[in-house]
Amino acid sequence: MNLLQKASIITTPTAYAEDYLYSIKPAQSLGAEIIPDPNFDTDTTSYWNIANTGGTPRATKSYISNDKFMRLTYDLANGAALFKSGAIVSGKSYKVIFRAKGTANSAFASIGNNGNLGTVISNPTLTTSFQRYEFNITATQTVFRLYLANASVGNTLDIDNISLKEITDADFDFDRNSTGTRVNEDYLIEDVPYNLVTYSQDFSQWSKSDATITNSSFNAPDGTETASTLTTSASGGTVQKNLTVSNGNVTFSVFVKKGTTDGVRLRIDAATDSNGYFNLVNNTVHSSTNGAKIENYGNGWYRVSISDNITSFVKVSIYTTDGTTSYDNGTLHIWGAQIVKGDQPKDYLKTTDRLDIPRIDYTNGEPSILLEPQRVNLNTSSTDLSVTSVWPQVNATITTSSELSPEGLSNAFLQETTSASSSYIANPNVSVTTGVTYTFSVFVKRVNHRWIRIAHSSSTQTGCWFDLDNGEVGTVNSTSASIQKYPNGWYRITNTFVAITNSSSTLFFIACLKIFFNLASSEEFEAIMYFPYFL
Repeated sequence: MNLLQKASIITTPTAYAEDYLYSIKPAQSLGAEIIPDPNFDTDTTSYWNIANTGGTPRATKSYISNDKFMRLTYDLANGAALFKSGAIVSGKSYKVIFRAKGTANSAFASIGNNGNLGTVISNPTLTTSFQRYEFNITATQTVFRLYLANASVGNTLDIDNISLKEITDADFDFDRNSTGTRVNEDYLIEDVPYNLVTYSQDFSQWSKSDATITNSSFNAPDGTETASTLTTSASGGTVQKNLTVSNGNVTFSVFVKKGTTDGVRLRIDAATDSNGYFNLVNNTVHSSTNGAKIENYGNGWYRVSISDNITSFVKVSIYTTDGTTSYDNGTLHIWGAQIVKGDQPKDYLKTTDRLDIPRIDYTNGEPSILLEPQRVNLNTSSTDLSVTSVWPQVNATITTSSELSPEGLSNAFLQETTSASSSYIANPNVSVTTGVTYTFSVFVKRVNHRWIRIAHSSSTQTGCWFDLDNGEVGTVNSTSASIQKYPNGWYRITNTFVAITNSSSTLFFIACLKIFFNLASSEEFEAIMYFPYFL
């Protein structure tokens, strides 16, 4: 992995708090001034154009030499735009600063970059004295303009100290619609960020049924005044959140504090629902269907959690109870909801509607920031190899395995050969395009056969062989191949090839081993460490 993909914590600007590393955006960097003589030290009114009606300008420009600013006097009602074509470039961002005052009642200054009014950035109400305005805009066309709306004939708009500069921040720019993966300090692969709940501390954004959410006036478990109070008004009143997550075990947790009700119920709606009932008077699990826990966090706060095995879609809910399995209307204080993969809760990590923390990767033994672009895994049906309609098995059987996967979870599958002839599984649900380069990314662990071969039926490059005893690449009949060692006997192997036909049959030739599977186009390869996966 090159320097553009990984960066040392020591050399990268960061902010560190216990257990977390947060990114610091560099000081904003701006390009050269675009507007000539932004302070109007001289008469530069000729630089600007005025919108017109039927060829007649809607306002008159004048230079006020004693105070050095430009004045627009409106000759036609309903406003006029002061604009400059070609000043900006579509798609780029700019910082705009100017001082303005006006005489029109209910007049507004707007900044746009297209059309008549343009893309409105702000509508500050003008006063009869100069006020400073500052905005960031992203251009959609090449016209920069100021606009005075609701003007009458004779109204004026005075402008001074107008500045327009391109924003050229040397900041990281990511576009991720899902979490990425990393190797953590225990050398296990995990999602980052691993809290799959959005608005984990803002329950006002959750769905509510016979319930309301208000801000609490006391401290949450982390000492901040960010706790909420859930008030239910009818039997079964609840707050809920719908999520789409990968198949497998998940754990739902939330911090709770007794209000007027004595208990709480957590629920995960999935293929089979999971419930946990907790008594907050004696601090016990009253009853549960799957892996319920309660932990004391001090000052009356407890963290309650339940687990479930889900299939892609899940809804989590919080109810108030009387400490048993019966509903009880009243109040309950809540904070810090979280869903993580696996059957155990992890340290709480706050989320909002947008996640923005770096991925600290320990692959090489020391923490490094993992910098990667967004990519999509083309294989979307690899979490359950037991479904033969998705994974046809040729001289092979697939069973679940008790072996811990590279993420430390019991979610592996074991493939066994049933014949001395060729043994493999094939995924017919992944299509490729002629001439496009693709890469298999696979995590494997030896059972009782030394070699594994991975290949694709679309390519004349018949795949690659890998030696699991020595951790080496064997015969390579493709564009490239690699093998990387992971803890507990696991290896990550890759095979890059060019598809020669539009084929939907992806073949994996394997000899009695466990395997995580992943497929991505070559330009997306580095970010996909193993998801989705099979063993």
